[in-house]
Amino acid sequence: MKKTNDKLVVTISLTLILVCSAILGLILFWDQVTKDAENKAATTANQFYLYQNNLNGAGEDVSTANDPVIAVMVDNHVDARPLQAGIAEARVVYEAPVEGNFTRYMALFSMDDASELVGPVRSARPYFIDWASEYSAFYLHSGGSPAALDMLKNNPASVYDVNEFWNGLYFWRDLKINAPHNLFTNAENWQSLVAEADGVAPAWRGWQFETIRAVDSAVRRPSVLVSSYAVPNGIIIPYNKNYEIVWQYDATSSLFRRLINGERERDASGQEIMASTIIIQRTNIKTIDSEGRKKVTTVGEGEASVISLGRKLDGRWQKSAGGRTFFYNNGGEEVIFAAGPARNASHSDAGGTIWIEVVPLELVVKAVE
Repeated sequence: MKKTNDKLVVTISLTLILVCSAILGLILFWDQVTKDAENKAATTANQFYLYQNNLNGAGEDVSTANDPVIAVMVDNHVDARPLQAGIAEARVVYEAPVEGNFTRYMALFSMDDASELVGPVRSARPYFIDWASEYSAFYLHSGGSPAALDMLKNNPASVYDVNEFWNGLYFWRDLKINAPHNLFTNAENWQSLVAEADGVAPAWRGWQFETIRAVDSAVRRPSVLVSSYAVPNGIIIPYNKNYEIVWQYDATSSLFRRLINGERERDASGQEIMASTIIIQRTNIKTIDSEGRKKVTTVGEGEASVISLGRKLDGRWQKSAGGRTFFYNNGGEEVIFAAGPARNASHSDAGGTIWIEVVPLELVVKAVE
């Protein structure tokens, strides 16, 4: 009987050990799955690159830290949306209100980005010039408001002014499309422009991005993974009753899909507009004339939110006169952004755009239910 009991004890002990081992293995497995999911922003391809792009943190095989930034004003009138090109390929996009209850985009590219078509190109506004000056950008536009043109005339060093009125060589009009929604440019044109301008822009500091390079000794993780809350389905930005933006989160790609008034936004080629990070920048926006033109406060500080990897981090933005806009968590630490995916020359891996939504103080941004 004693031997039988001893065998029973051994059997039970072995069974418990196997069960505990299985449970521990399952816990470790799911922990690794969670870590893998959190690190989707730094793609496998990114990890083989020695450099990161200053605009969106994507991996690169050569340094572009000193390359000029190209800023293009892009039409977002309802008649222009089927014609928009290049937005899906931009590294950074600013969206802010203009007159007529519309918004306008400013799309930022690295000089060597291979965009074949960007536009429709539209006119300048002072607040977009202020943001473009943070990058000492080549600023491509077609005319502008009186205040914008005065700003470019009186402070020419802030950006490299490329007004289509005087630089038509770097733009063209598609005569099959009604003006003013028919003006376009591309990478070949702006690369020629940069070459003729001797090509080197003043240095500027990019935002902080998560570590993706093998040569980095210190590991930086995206701030949204450290202190934030989940918005698993995305966010809603109701700019006005006729214009509502939804950024719908796609957990498979870790990117946000853009919808306008319930319809997926696509560019002229049919490519969906996607973003890796959405920034909500709240500021004072006032109508200043009978045309409905806006004054948008760009200097100072205010509330901001960073949405990435299905999570939302609340904090603040700060900008000094002549300086860059930086984003901080509520503890005063500068935000570390998720890195955009590496892209090849054809832009088939585009989608790592940082999209800055500039909204009035009173606008309520909601989570998608």
